[in-house]
Amino acid sequence: MTEKQTDIDGNQVSSKQPNDKKDENEPNSAAKQEEIMNEMLSKVEHPFEPDQIEELKSQFKMFDKMRDGRVPMKDMLSLMNTFIGLKVVQEELLDWINEHSPSLIDEQQKEATLSNVRIDFGTFIRILGDRFIKDKDQKVVTNRDLFNKFDLSANGVVGRYELQHLFKNMLGVNLTEQEVTDMMKDTDVNSDGFMEFDEFEQLMKKLFTNDGESKKSASTPSK
Repeated sequence: MTEKQTDIDGNQVSSKQPNDKKDENEPNSAAKQEEIMNEMLSKVEHPFEPDQIEELKSQFKMFDKMRDGRVPMKDMLSLMNTFIGLKVVQEELLDWINEHSPSLIDEQQKEATLSNVRIDFGTFIRILGDRFIKDKDQKVVTNRDLFNKFDLSANGVVGRYELQHLFKNMLGVNLTEQEVTDMMKDTDVNSDGFMEFDEFEQLMKKLFTNDGESKKSASTPSK
């Protein structure tokens, strides 16, 4: 409900009532997510170049379903193992979190389920920065690397089945055939049912950046 009020000059202004408040279970906008992540990043010293940060942001956003700059423990393990390639187990990740952001996991959380622990983007960057400094062979995963992961047949293109299969296994998102078709229709320019790298990169930008504000099906599993 919105009531009309006037300011000091007599102009009408809107006054939002409690019913207009954002549902706590509703994801933030992509623009708000970007703002939150940039604020977190501003407080972190790291060894990454700007283009590397953008790659890491893109990958983090795939798992940040609430768009609040935080990823649950289980999803963080998937992100680090599948996309970053660190091959980390939960106990090791907990040690890293305690090293870089000890306040994230207090004694009460340790005794409760660890699935409630959510790792923020700043901690994610701190952990990766430390790993990259210690391991000179570690590299930031690029969109090309992601494309190769999706290209199960190694034939230079990604099809509907591959996209559906890997969204389920990597991101825990169950897409219907129609959702996959809808997802691909704006980027599969030749309408052959397959995406080459350039088309795949455009899809990633639409889904996980401000350009993809309307593409919510990829962050909401089908029932």
